[in-house]
Amino acid sequence: AKPIEPEAMFHTLQHWFPSKTGTPARRRRVTAGRSSEALELPVLPDLDTATGLRRVGGNRSLYRNLLGKFAISQTEVVTQIRAALADADRETAERLAHTLKGVAGNIGATPLQTLAADLEQALRQPADSSVQLEPLLMQTGQALEALINGLCAALATQRPSVTPVLSATKWDKLKPVLTHLKGLLNDSDAEAPDYLATHRVILAEALPIEPFLAIEKATTDYRFEEALQRLREVMQSTEDKEQA
Repeated sequence: AKPIEPEAMFHTLQHWFPSKTGTPARRRRVTAGRSSEALELPVLPDLDTATGLRRVGGNRSLYRNLLGKFAISQTEVVTQIRAALADADRETAERLAHTLKGVAGNIGATPLQTLAADLEQALRQPADSSVQLEPLLMQTGQALEALINGLCAALATQRPSVTPVLSATKWDKLKPVLTHLKGLLNDSDAEAPDYLATHRVILAEALPIEPFLAIEKATTDYRFEEALQRLREVMQSTEDKEQA
């Protein structure tokens, strides 16, 4: 189940695939965590940094990066949900709430994750049901606003109006990974989930968080055609920014 708890995952893997040589992935994870121990983390009332840090294997640099991405990508999500509802697009509204629930859980924003889950469940009900969406939207929006304001202050960042352009060096490293993943998805190759998992760190750091999580979920669920479509959109958007 997501969000993934690394310790539970490794315990399960070790149970089914015991190894006398230990678990290299865990050793790498600990090393990565130690290399970023000096980085400070935000102290916010509704953010459980211990949980969020555990879910990225103790890598503080990656965790801070995810917090920054969250503050950028989720700023307008409640407004976007309202716009989708105004267009009678309940499916998009539900997807946005689901994404918010997922990314909030990944960073350890448990109260917000709970609100987003309640909102997602309400959006699954028929449009003519008695469920009142506005109170949930207001509560979710207020919690999200408070969290993002706290993150921006703690991380000393501002809310940009557009996604930052990747540096040429990062794009040179990212493009071959995206291209190979695209080929695997296009061929419906069962290696795709493992390849994505292997390169998850560079993908999570470089791509907008919502599209990345959507690609990851579709890939791990073996919905390769959907993952391929979303990946193409992300690649086209990134290439357009690089050429601008």
